[in-house]
Amino acid sequence: MTTYYIDPSAGVNGNGLSEATPLNTWVGLTWVDGNTYLQKAGTAYTGIPTLTTANITLGKYGVGARPKHVVSGSYWSVTSTNFTIKDFEITSADGGLLVGGTGFLGDNLDIHDCLS
Repeated sequence: MTTYYIDPSAGVNGNGLSEATPLNTWVGLTWVDGNTYLQKAGTAYTGIPTLTTANITLGKYGVGARPKHVVSGSYWSVTSTNFTIKDFEITSADGGLLVGGTGFLGDNLDIHDCLS
């Protein structure tokens, strides 16, 4: 199991294996069963990661506000089994979160302003 660090505000796209070398995008990220993906506190990312891998955890690293995903243009589709989102915010003016898997856990998760 590997932990990846994502900082959308980072100027350089690192390897994501430490807080000092974070990825600066969720695009192209390989989802692996059992991995943890952490976004830097206080940052926002606009896009739609599609999750189909089991036993994935999304969360935050660092001190500050929950990281935010702004879903753009569609729904964030989660068809993963045993998927946890902790300390996150999801918002959208034109989409939302669609959960189709089993074992979804939202812990300190704020979902707002999404289409119904």
